[in-house]
Amino acid sequence: MEIDWSVLYGIAMKYGYLGAWAASLFGNLIPFIPVPYLLVIFFMSANVKELNPLMLGLISGIGGGMGKIVTYYLGRGAVRLVYGKGDEKLNALRKLIGNYGALAMFIFASTPSPDDLVIMILGMIKYSLAKFFLACTAGKVVISVITAYFGKAYRRFVFYIGANTDLLFTAVSIGAFLLISYFIFKVDWVKVLAIVEEGGWRKLVGELKRKGLRAVV
Repeated sequence: MEIDWSVLYGIAMKYGYLGAWAASLFGNLIPFIPVPYLLVIFFMSANVKELNPLMLGLISGIGGGMGKIVTYYLGRGAVRLVYGKGDEKLNALRKLIGNYGALAMFIFASTPSPDDLVIMILGMIKYSLAKFFLACTAGKVVISVITAYFGKAYRRFVFYIGANTDLLFTAVSIGAFLLISYFIFKVDWVKVLAIVEEGGWRKLVGELKRKGLRAVV
């Protein structure tokens, strides 16, 4: 099931920053159903020159983080159906994930990769709501700000080459967005997380220098 992003785009364009917040909130509200809210942010930034991409990304990220609270609480509710209150398996999972929950949440939230499963798990182990929300929102802000700046950059690029037709601008914008999304989806973020957990960000940089993208795909 997919939701037509153009409906969200229409709302966002009508209400500006508030519309971007609402689109991002709704885009992250329903777990496991893809809603391309980042496409809304990209085209808003590209088509409305008055919008500040940093502010747009910040507001979008906050809306996205708030939307994911629903998935978090669904995880909390699901655990009652699967585990008992003092279940040893659940306690072991809590100890295993506890130290890296915020990092994992930030990494998944800052990419277009599906993050609902991670959020459900954090909810199931009753991970700190405050830590979850801050990590999730920070990740959403990062990906939203990047998306907004790409939208603004491509607007300037198209005007620089003298293209003034909506069709060409739309084609270039969609092509760039799909190219970036393909790269991010191609990366094995689980592998990235494992490398960072083992040796920190320096090890990740070292692996990329030594193996190139093969280290993370």
